[in-house]
Amino acid sequence: RLGRAAGPVGRGVARGEVPRAAPGSLPETNREGAAALYFPACINRVFGGPGSNGSSRALPEVMVELSARAGKPVWIPPDVAGHCCGVPWSSKGHPEAHRWMANHTVASLWEWTNQAELPVVIDASSCTHGLAGEVAGVLDEENAERHAKLEILDSVAWAHGRLMPKLELGRRLRSVAVHPTCST
Repeated sequence: RLGRAAGPVGRGVARGEVPRAAPGSLPETNREGAAALYFPACINRVFGGPGSNGSSRALPEVMVELSARAGKPVWIPPDVAGHCCGVPWSSKGHPEAHRWMANHTVASLWEWTNQAELPVVIDASSCTHGLAGEVAGVLDEENAERHAKLEILDSVAWAHGRLMPKLELGRRLRSVAVHPTCST
């Protein structure tokens, strides 16, 4: 162990620890009455909360609960596994894999959203950026038309614009750390 991280950001999390594995399944959600389609990023389907804090929950659990509390329930498609934003493929120099995954995911988003009736919420900014913008150049004609009609939102925009106005805030934290990725 390298010791405890200093300050409020790392309180209770030892340096060198990695998050524990995410639960084996995503939270149960319903398509009926959903305000948005929630597309959990691969990283958030793999990693759960901090390894040393047993009370932490995985991000998909929190997103589902917070959205429901705001009266904006989200739906996670049962077949979301096997879909990805495509960024890992493009960033590692695999253009054919990127093209295939982008088309595969956009076609599924089109079906899952009932032809763009629901917005798509993604919980990792780099993935949102990848699906909202980077895929445009690799989509076939049909998926490019579909993609142009999809509303793709980062979870921060979803929370700020659509959840916060509907939530009653209780205790406020003195400070928080936010790490927006370069794509943000």
